[in-house]
Amino acid sequence: MVCSVGRRVQEIAREVGFSKDFVEEISSLSEEAIGAKATKLSRIKTLKASRILAEDESWKVRCAVARNTNTPKKILAQLAEDEDLNVRRSVARNTNTPKKIIAQLAEDENWVVRYGVTRNTNTPKEILVQLAEDENWMVRRAAQRRLNSFSEAM
Repeated sequence: MVCSVGRRVQEIAREVGFSKDFVEEISSLSEEAIGAKATKLSRIKTLKASRILAEDESWKVRCAVARNTNTPKKILAQLAEDEDLNVRRSVARNTNTPKKIIAQLAEDENWVVRYGVTRNTNTPKEILVQLAEDENWMVRRAAQRRLNSFSEAM
């Protein structure tokens, strides 16, 4: 039996023209594996597919879109405002997330999202300096470690 997330991913796969085999394969997967299939779906370079997936009711599907480095910047901006902290954290860790969005997420109310910003290898040094003073010790420590790696690289 296909879970609701699986049914939605199947519908999207049909909408954007994936093969019948791909659509059928989804019916035999666990919900976690369906997240991986959603990632494959979001790799389609059409704004339509990304838009559909970015508005999915499942946070796991939206996370898959947010993690994908091919997701258009407009969709990443939308997902940076998502109500689910896991989705925002995924945007924060995406190496193709624009600096402006990274700066926005560096001020997120949830420390897990801010921690995600420190884990992004493309986070600018000035944002890491800001996060090195964060109220949460894990965010501070992660930012300080990244700053130390900048120093060691020079």
